[in-house]
Amino acid sequence: MEVICTGCSRRYKVDDSKIPPGGVAYLACPNCKEKIEVRSRTAEKADRQKGPPDSTGIGRRATSGFEFFEPGTRTALVYCPQSEARDEIIKGLSSMDFEVRRVSNVEDVRSRLRYHQYDLVVLYQQGPDPEEYLLEILRYFNSLPMEVRRHIFLVYIYLSGNRFDSMQSFSLGVDMTLGPLDVASLPKLLYEGLDGKDTAYRIFFECRNKVDEGIF
Repeated sequence: MEVICTGCSRRYKVDDSKIPPGGVAYLACPNCKEKIEVRSRTAEKADRQKGPPDSTGIGRRATSGFEFFEPGTRTALVYCPQSEARDEIIKGLSSMDFEVRRVSNVEDVRSRLRYHQYDLVVLYQQGPDPEEYLLEILRYFNSLPMEVRRHIFLVYIYLSGNRFDSMQSFSLGVDMTLGPLDVASLPKLLYEGLDGKDTAYRIFFECRNKVDEGIF
């Protein structure tokens, strides 16, 4: 199986036979020495059979994170403690053919990203001030290496969110800021934002390749 270091986001292949059946193994990342937890498929299955988290989704233990997605599957993580908004966000993302998974804290996020690089992350701030769970998640994404972070489209929804204010997005370290009322138009806004990011990075890489080739 493939695992991702939560410290430096390096990817490693781990031989399944090296993991105790139904158990957990640990290895030290050769790059940053972070302790990486590797769970056997049997242990992952047992975790899933324990049932869903509590109704609030807050304060529960982190998910194991291991899940197989078919190549080409578009995947998204959603943090939203407000149930009505969360349901609407998930409905909108599902209409865009995203496989959506909920997260409740930074441990959930770390666990999920250990095994898979998600394409889209939506963070929803409930109320005028961000809760600590949300701040921890935002800090984690801002700490990712650029080669990892640029593949993730990060959306932050809060009361003052303004999709036309690029400086607001830049100051938060996200790709797009939205207001709660924008949730109703989420698919349309995301299509525009994702296309814009793809275009920007395509131009960036084309220019960088020309510089490397000595054209400029």
